[in-house]
Amino acid sequence: MRTKLFQGLVGAAAVAAVIGAGAAPASAETAAADTSAVETSAWVSSQVVGTSTLTIDPTTAAGLDALGIEHYGLFATKTEAALTTYEFKVVGDPADGTTELRGGIVFTGDCEFAAVTGLVIDAATGMVSGRVNLGDRIDLFRLGGTTAQGVAWHFTGAGATALNDALGVAAVRTSRILGYDATVLA
Repeated sequence: MRTKLFQGLVGAAAVAAVIGAGAAPASAETAAADTSAVETSAWVSSQVVGTSTLTIDPTTAAGLDALGIEHYGLFATKTEAALTTYEFKVVGDPADGTTELRGGIVFTGDCEFAAVTGLVIDAATGMVSGRVNLGDRIDLFRLGGTTAQGVAWHFTGAGATALNDALGVAAVRTSRILGYDATVLA
């Protein structure tokens, strides 16, 4: 019971850290004087919104469960039926082939946590980059192999190391599949 309570508190702290790291809204004076506001507006109007559904690989899920590692959606809808899925809101840029997921996944286990956020799918490079615990952006996953559930996300060496280090385990291996992503842009 204590462990579950502590994990919940750690997860809440991770969410608070991610939310707190967001930029404060600019004042009207700052926005008027800043030409980047116009550039941002033009960028946003060229974007396409949609959803991304990440289905966690059953073997990976079983391995995480065996280690007592739980995972939670951060600004994502989690569904647990035969398979665990996370549904994210996304913004895609058809011009450069990138899709930004709004939210992330928090992994907790044995008083440790790893908040995987800032996920960007880059179809041109075949990589998914992101941050672990608000660290530097790294290539976390390599895209490869399509199934009925979507495109596989294989851990990169850097992604496996970052998650293992954050959780204090050595369970995640390079090329292990986290899950299968199906992204739909409207």
